[in-house]
Formats: sequence, C-alpha cells, structure tokens
Amino acid sequence: MKINKRAIIILTFTSFLISCASNEKTPENSEQTIKQKPTSKVELLAAEKFENHYVIQNNSSNTFALCVNKIIGSDHLFRNAINYFIYDLSNEKLIHEELIASGNVKWLNDHQIQITIIPGIVKGDEKGEGKPAAYIYDVKLKKKIISKIRLPGIKDSE
Repeated sequence: MKINKRAIIILTFTSFLISCASNEKTPENSEQTIKQKPTSKVELLAAEKFENHYVIQNNSSNTFALCVNKIIGSDHLFRNAINYFIYDLSNEKLIHEELIASGNVKWLNDHQIQITIIPGIVKGDEKGEGKPAAYIYDVKLKKKIISKIRLPGIKDSE
C-alpha cells in the first residue's frame, strides 16, 4: 500500500487546526481572577450592577468606595466605556453613578475623585476640543466642584 505524501500533509495540518481550535480558554483555565462571593453591601451592589467585572477602591479613610467597571471593546453604545459609582460606606448609600464614553476614574485625595474623559474622533478645525477633559467630584459635597481642569503635559492650541 502506497501512502500519498500529500494526504499525510493534509491530515497533519487538519489535525493541527482541530487541536488548536479545541484548546480555547474556558472559565476553569482562564487567566481571569474569579471573585469570591460578595459579602459587604457595596460588593453586593457592584455584583448586581456589573456582575464580576468590577474593581472596588476605598478612599484612604475607608469612608467611601469607588467601584469601576470598564466595558472594553464591547458592543455597548461607547467602545471603551467606563461605568462607575461612588458608595458611602458609613451611611451605606449610593451617592453618585455615571457612565463615561472613554477615560479614567481615580481617587485624587480622601474625598475627591478625578474623572478624565477622552474624546473620540475629533475634527481638525475644533480648537482644543480633542484634549482629554477632566473634572473633580467631591464625595463630601456630593457634587462636581470643578467642571473642567487642565491636565498636565497638554498645551492649548490657540
């Protein structure tokens, strides 16, 4: 019986493709960390709103919590949206919630959060409109205290 070299190459290549396709990641062997069952009220709220796709950051005095959910590359209205909320740990209340198209949310100090918004496609005739905009939310006052701040390293184009 004569074995055809072409048939051997095709079978080897097909076997390779099948073995690669059957080695996709599953929740059991993925690199994602599986969160424990939520225990605190802020974790329960975060799990309810964002399932297991969130990060909780407390302020330095552990009186407020910032919960951030990054929706990267989704079919959502915005491509890299960030959904976040601020939770008052002492009163166990949600005090602020927002969805931004793209950007960053972080603690600036013990009672202020900086929200940076990165715009999408900007036309060339818009002066300075394409620069990231940022504002500060004060958790004690429960309002935006600075509507726009200038970010370091970005010059005005006037």
